[in-house]
Amino acid sequence: MSGQSLLVLSSLEVWDLSSRIPVPLLLETIQSALRYYSQSPQTTQAPHRATISSENYTTLFMPSRLESIPTTCVKVVAVPKHAGSGGLPATTLVMDEVTGGVEAVVNARSLTALRTAAASTLATKFCLGSNADPTHLLLFGAGAQSHSHAMVLIAAYPQIRRCTVINRSYNSRLVTLLDRFRAQFPGVEVVGLAGDARARGQSNVDIETAVKSASIICTATSSTVPLFPADWVTPGTHVNLVGSFTPLMHEISSRLVDRAELVIVDSREACAKEAGELIAAGVPPENTVELGELGSEHGLTADGGGEGKVITIFKSVGVSVMDAAIANLVVQKAREVGSGTSIPYD
Repeated sequence: MSGQSLLVLSSLEVWDLSSRIPVPLLLETIQSALRYYSQSPQTTQAPHRATISSENYTTLFMPSRLESIPTTCVKVVAVPKHAGSGGLPATTLVMDEVTGGVEAVVNARSLTALRTAAASTLATKFCLGSNADPTHLLLFGAGAQSHSHAMVLIAAYPQIRRCTVINRSYNSRLVTLLDRFRAQFPGVEVVGLAGDARARGQSNVDIETAVKSASIICTATSSTVPLFPADWVTPGTHVNLVGSFTPLMHEISSRLVDRAELVIVDSREACAKEAGELIAAGVPPENTVELGELGSEHGLTADGGGEGKVITIFKSVGVSVMDAAIANLVVQKAREVGSGTSIPYD
């Protein structure tokens, strides 16, 4: 930035730029940010978010800094208080390291989903290992998080041959996502189910079968009650929990948390305050492992084989250094390909 212009990246531009970033680079970027956060905290700054409440939204302000890049960002997210408000508007401000001015304004709606999917994939790879053969990906929710999780996980595990999406209802949002998946993943069987078992003639047996046969489960909802019984989950399954972010939200039951051999978190401190499933299950922070503390792939779910297989869980409530890392990566790509709108500012 010359100090005289401001780069603005729209949602469509961010999505296009994200698709141009190789998945290995995406994973490396998020892994590096989390390792600095967990292992070299003096090189990162991630103050707890500030919150302002209004009639229709709760607005969250999340500043962060990574000395390793270096970059400083502030993400602003508006969480609607009423159903049907159209998702989570999000914007990230990327600061200029020299002038202290704003270098870029980035629509972060899809960026948040992309960095979370990258973190989930890192946790999945650690637990499943390189030699795993996951064939069935199960997603709860039909929003941006599910889209990004499918995109990154299927790229990481091309042997996935079935992707099931379970939404609260069989609505236009689900239909649109299924159509996108079928176009994007032609070699994958894509199935949609509704939580309302009366929809489209399906039964609860369909959902039970989907959960029991899943290699990887990702939940991306705002549910306050468990989405499925704990006993449906088969040993050897890895579960990514990315939807809930308050103590009152619970995408899975305490029983499933208790069944897990390993619980990985993005941040012990944040999850101790915000991860409803872990709080309800009484999991002490010291009994969890931060993703940034982990080394190479472990393949924990495959250890022992057969009866020896275990369930593993990754819980993410969001760490702002991931926002800084992904925003910086996208802005760099935009500069490289000439994307976005540059406007006079100072």
